[in-house]
Amino acid sequence: MQPTTGSSETPGAAPGKPSLSVALAAAGRAPRNAQAFSWKALAAAIVLDLVALFALGVVRALLGNRLGMRMETAEILAVVSGVLAAGAAGWAAAALSKRVGFWELFAGALVALGVGYGLLASPAAGATVFAVIPEGAIWFAPLFVAGGILLVSGIAATVGYMLGAGTALDLSFGYEAFVAKSHLRLSRSLLVGLSLLTLGIFPGVVAIYLLLRRQKRSPTLIMTVLSIGGVAVGVMALCVVMSVMSGFEQDLKAKILGTNAHAIVLKYGAFDEWQRTAKTVRETEGVKGVTPFVLNEVMVSTESNLAGALIKGIDPATVGEVTELPNEIREGELQWLATPEKIPTTPQFKAPAAAGEAGATADDLQQELERLAASGKQQELAQEQGREANQLPGIVIGRELARQLRVFVGDTVTVVSPIAGELGPMGPQPKSMQFRVAGVFYSGMYEYDSKFVYIALDRAQSFFKMGKGITGLEMKVADIDDARRISRTVLSKLEGYPFRVKDWGEMNKNLFSALKLEKIVMAVILAFIILVACFNILSTLVMLVLEKGKEISILKSMGARDSSVMKIFVLEGLAIGSIGTVLGLALGLLLCGAIAIFPIPLDPEVYYIPNLPVRLDATQFALVAVAAVVLAYLATIFPALFASRLPPVEGLRND
Repeated sequence: MQPTTGSSETPGAAPGKPSLSVALAAAGRAPRNAQAFSWKALAAAIVLDLVALFALGVVRALLGNRLGMRMETAEILAVVSGVLAAGAAGWAAAALSKRVGFWELFAGALVALGVGYGLLASPAAGATVFAVIPEGAIWFAPLFVAGGILLVSGIAATVGYMLGAGTALDLSFGYEAFVAKSHLRLSRSLLVGLSLLTLGIFPGVVAIYLLLRRQKRSPTLIMTVLSIGGVAVGVMALCVVMSVMSGFEQDLKAKILGTNAHAIVLKYGAFDEWQRTAKTVRETEGVKGVTPFVLNEVMVSTESNLAGALIKGIDPATVGEVTELPNEIREGELQWLATPEKIPTTPQFKAPAAAGEAGATADDLQQELERLAASGKQQELAQEQGREANQLPGIVIGRELARQLRVFVGDTVTVVSPIAGELGPMGPQPKSMQFRVAGVFYSGMYEYDSKFVYIALDRAQSFFKMGKGITGLEMKVADIDDARRISRTVLSKLEGYPFRVKDWGEMNKNLFSALKLEKIVMAVILAFIILVACFNILSTLVMLVLEKGKEISILKSMGARDSSVMKIFVLEGLAIGSIGTVLGLALGLLLCGAIAIFPIPLDPEVYYIPNLPVRLDATQFALVAVAAVVLAYLATIFPALFASRLPPVEGLRND
């Protein structure tokens, strides 16, 4: 808004210019009245805040559960709907109260907080409304949601107040941007020096130092540069940490989904005629592969060692369509499960280095030799008992379990099941059966490598006396993020009961919920770095307001509105935050690229990954940028309101 000059003149004054006494009188004759609490604004804030609260769960349930939309997309749309409702609450409060209306918004958020904790009294209602919140933080969910509602509505209220909500809208920013630019004194040469930080910390700092020496050393300019640097460091740290955590999550997800199926089909009761069901599942759009399986708990033992395990009966011909097990075999062959006569009768010794294990030492070699000696004794015992080793069925075990049992390919192990035996005089008798190791797999997950063993499907059916029945069907889908919708489509084609389906998200819910919560907590902790930098922005703007008090008073005495003055200082803070955000994003991208090109090695025996993983996600970078700009905007509210409410007479009193 362009300031307007008054028309009153006094004798002796220059024609067309008001005298200072007239300006002071104009500034001081309208005292500022205290604005009353607006009950209309409170009612609007309460209603719209409750709409935002319930929208989080209702929209997610409607789109995800009823309409079958991808759950991640449904959650995003639910959050967006909640943000829009909270934003509408802030805008309505500003329009009805003719001011920011902070106390009305605060009261509305308190009502939403109370309703949220009231919903938690009913587990079903609480789980529905706060479904987007990780399960481990469910009791803090109302506090998080109410805080988010207050934050969004506060931002919307300040924006509405600046733009003239409830009165004539003023969307112009040209004059305010010109004034803000002159206040900050950010020359092109200084911006070039800041951009040089992306080429290295040392050249950037040197360039900024030389430029500051040439220019007039204004305290405000120095504080502005420090504020930009603080925001850039915080954004860079947050981007790098989130990228590394995303890399770990992606690696973990790849290992889990490489060993397990994307979804499984189960049945209440006996699952005997599974071939027809498998055909129906395979014909469903989005399903890439189907394979049957049998799963049970057993004990696996050798002559001197014993370990608990999960035994899984698989079809070697089709398991590769669903899992990565054929590619995870490090010793032996998976197809030897179907042709056990091809398993070598002599234990196959393979040194760790030859097996592709990094970091093989003399101790590892000695351990393998001891295992070979133990396996040789088992083979001699089998021959003494008159057994033909090539008549035993095959079994594939994990690398960690093979180390625990000290066995190699060709060795004999005994599988004992406490539930598959006959009923004897003393009760159920455990059933045991000998197998020969047909292969050793390595999935990269200790839990799988130390607990899972695989045998042929027909052997599992015979061992557990299941006839032609199976435990269930495993399936692989084209898009793992769309597994839930595809699973529901499969269930609808199977006409529901007695069938049921579970996708990988349900089967690993606790693990991925913990990872999600850990990422959120880490992001919040690192966001405090940006928050500290935003306090620098706040202090810079406060210093600027105190330094420019005279200019502010002149502008207001010439007709500038409070909202116009507020726009000036909001734009100054946003300029500082935006420059720091762009600089931080560039530094974070370069650092993540450096980690990807020059990997940081890790001990694979401890972390099960050879290098520090990093995954660049544009969505995460965008969220970090939005968070940084929002925090910078919040830092501008207090000094901007302080400047807009500054009485003109105070700045002109001493002139």
